Amino acid sequence: MILLFTFTGALYGLLAAATFLMLLSTDDPPYDLGGWVIAAISLEIVVVSSLLGAGIGALSRRLGLLGERLKPSPMTTVRLARAGIGLVALLLVVAVIAGAIFVHSKWDEEIKQPQAVLGAGVCAVVAASLAFIAAVLNAVETGANRVQTHSREVERALHERYSDAADQLGDAKATFAKRIGGVYALAAVADDWLEYDPTRTFEAEVAVDLMCSYLRANTTYRDWKDELSKRGEESVREALIVLFREHTYLPEIREKEQKGGRPWPSPDVSFNLDGADLTQIDWTDLRLHSIQLRASDLTQAYLSGSELVDADLTGAKLIDAELINCDLSNSVMEYADLRGANLTGATLKADQLTHVYSGPSPGSGKVTIWPGGLTPPAPRNPDTETKTKTKTSPSQPPQPHGKATRRYHRTQTSTKIDPT
Repeated sequence: MILLFTFTGALYGLLAAATFLMLLSTDDPPYDLGGWVIAAISLEIVVVSSLLGAGIGALSRRLGLLGERLKPSPMTTVRLARAGIGLVALLLVVAVIAGAIFVHSKWDEEIKQPQAVLGAGVCAVVAASLAFIAAVLNAVETGANRVQTHSREVERALHERYSDAADQLGDAKATFAKRIGGVYALAAVADDWLEYDPTRTFEAEVAVDLMCSYLRANTTYRDWKDELSKRGEESVREALIVLFREHTYLPEIREKEQKGGRPWPSPDVSFNLDGADLTQIDWTDLRLHSIQLRASDLTQAYLSGSELVDADLTGAKLIDAELINCDLSNSVMEYADLRGANLTGATLKADQLTHVYSGPSPGSGKVTIWPGGLTPPAPRNPDTETKTKTKTSPSQPPQPHGKATRRYHRTQTSTKIDPT
């Protein structure tokens, strides 16, 4: 199609060059030019017109006006293109009429043979151009319809794939291998939506939300009939965690190590993992902006080098977590448990540490390591404060732990929350 536009541009160039030569061949030409200059100007007109035609063809293809892209062009764009082509056709008709009037006015004068030949050539070029314009109008209309039909088929297939993957993951009777297949199928659907149209983030968000909800369910807390079933469930969750990692690498890490998968976190695609069990998770060097981790369990998690900008870590359990060089700018960390956590080089401010728990870890005995230049808050122990508040008030403090949430509701009369 680009070659056709180029050829048409060349025809228009020949038309313009012929008009130029006809003007010079009159008895009283407006310019007195040499033969080489005339030839150079004529050739330049043809070349520039050909390049212009090629550019118009390439632009039409890029905009999807000729049905050569998966994404459909808006019908308004197609109508504007048709109107533009129709206007060009109208101008050509006017030019032909004007030329006919001019020839008729000079009919009684002696017309040289070259002028007659050029005049016939001009008429032929105009006729061919009008035929081409009619063909282009039909191609634009047909191409737009074809693209929109294909687009509907692609979107229908993506919706069906999502439905099948969701059923596959949520089927309690399915084998764990089949459910892992559902996990990867959901990730592929999210990738393909963003590949098909980067602006269709809502559909990708739906797939990602379903994956997050599975992690939030904390299925490993169930009473499994045997150890094999529990390990199978853990393998499903591990597949989810790996896929989140593969899609959230920092741009420089993704480029350096040539990681696959389309980046998911964006202003329209985010993660909600409130209350999820993410113990010992390895999420280093990831871009996790605006991630929701309220009351999640990140004990012994590896988050070094990651960007948790604008994250919500309210009540998150980060005991013995590695947060070296972690960017926590504007993150909400109220009642987060940072006992034994290593925040060396982390980016955060003192006013973000309101009501955080810090000090020796209940498991390893390690103390919280703060970034240099930051005035650390006084150490606080949630277990001690829970005991004190239980004796003085019937109300309970905000629950800071992830997987202890249900035990908290079952033991409201207890004087101590089991931190494990």
